[in-house]
Amino acid sequence: MVSPESFVNLHTHSTYSTLDGFSSVSEYIQRAVDAGQTALGITDHGNMHGIYELVTGCQKAGITPVPGCEFYVAPINPEGAKVKTPVFYGAPGAVGDVSGRGNYLHLTMWAVNDDGLRNMFTLQMLAASPEHKRGGYPRIDLEMMREYSAGIVVSTGCPSGEISTRFRLGQDAEAYSYAQTLINIYGVENVFVEVMNHSMSSDLERSLLVKQVALAKDLGLRLLATNDCHYALPQDAPHHEEMLAIGTGSTMNDLPKEQGGRRFCFDGDQYYLKSADEMMRLFPDAEYPGAVTNTAELAGKVEGFSLFEYRSDLRPVPLIPADETEESYLRRTVTSLAYEQFHHDRDKYSLVLERAKKELDALASANYCGYMVIVAEYVNWFRESFSVRNAADEIVMSAVGIARGSAGGSIVAYLLGITDIDPIEFGLFFERFISAGRVDQAELRFGDESSAVLPVSEKVKVLTDDGAELEKYIHQVLPGDWVLLEPGTTLGDVICETLD
Repeated sequence: MVSPESFVNLHTHSTYSTLDGFSSVSEYIQRAVDAGQTALGITDHGNMHGIYELVTGCQKAGITPVPGCEFYVAPINPEGAKVKTPVFYGAPGAVGDVSGRGNYLHLTMWAVNDDGLRNMFTLQMLAASPEHKRGGYPRIDLEMMREYSAGIVVSTGCPSGEISTRFRLGQDAEAYSYAQTLINIYGVENVFVEVMNHSMSSDLERSLLVKQVALAKDLGLRLLATNDCHYALPQDAPHHEEMLAIGTGSTMNDLPKEQGGRRFCFDGDQYYLKSADEMMRLFPDAEYPGAVTNTAELAGKVEGFSLFEYRSDLRPVPLIPADETEESYLRRTVTSLAYEQFHHDRDKYSLVLERAKKELDALASANYCGYMVIVAEYVNWFRESFSVRNAADEIVMSAVGIARGSAGGSIVAYLLGITDIDPIEFGLFFERFISAGRVDQAELRFGDESSAVLPVSEKVKVLTDDGAELEKYIHQVLPGDWVLLEPGTTLGDVICETLD
């Protein structure tokens, strides 16, 4: 047996890899914690949407986040990611050639500090631009990688990576040349040769291992054992297979592509978050020196991240006159809009003003006035900029939906143009959106049975450790439920723990 801390799952795909990754970021974190691992990486396909959840979730769980991405990289050509025609490396129809009908290869990256995160976010943004996308895939190229390389560690990637593709095609010299290019960009200490073994029925991965080990030895690179996780638990494999069928427009009754059918599925059921022992059995040190433990070494490069720390000075500030507050500006704006739209109907105008005042009071108590102004600015700008118009410049198809969720019950949102639903006309309740009793939230933490059977919405008297009698207001009683605190009320540690 080896220590659980000696291996870190670095190559994982969450639900942010749409219809490809089955498990959520939080599920991966919990699985890593349960396995005794001290860090976790997330490397979704072509995006970093799950990185905030990874960093904050890992910090809360007491393990190290290793934010990453499995980028789509344009195949080698003079135009880089700007190329709009397929690029192939082998003979026409060669098996194992450039993925995605000649559109992309894979490369795995991880950020070790704030500079690395900024650079990876920039790469993601550039990749998604129309001039770089091809076949729906956001792509980067070597020139982008050279420009935004600081704070980043890379691996050679999965079997669909540049180096593995070259090896499969018998183009070993090109594979070595590309590896040297990565070394020149990132430094030899920040380039790893990624090895995988999912016990596939085919020889796809096993045929690469000998060449990958030789490459690492010849160029002074370290091996990196990963498991290309697409689900957290072994029992998730069948559900992942069903999801892949949905993603490819097929059913479970269709034959897999390997059997002449049209259904895409993975080879085997080993794409879960594995333990250190499982990985060491696949990659013993005698054959793959350091491949397993190098994952922990890579995670040890992480310096920490401050980009996700809350800073009040970065809070969006609405554009309001210097002599007004957010609240006074919102009240004046809403009152003016109410007059413009309803003053011709005295009865309706009176109802709107009454309803708006009640809503504005609640928004002010929750410090939401500035938020409503900012949302209105965004929504109205988007509607004006992207809606379809006729010859008379009238909007005939709005770029903004009618409403979403409980916000449809707000007359303030309606007057500001955030929603297109008049809640008074349709009898919708503002309280579903926000109310004075729903300002703060706290998660119930139950201690003993007596604290778990307190009735809903009842004021109860409890005793503190020193025998003092306190009055507490309880809203929820079931484990895992959320407590809704009214202004000025507290819940105290006797009954539950209030979380930040």
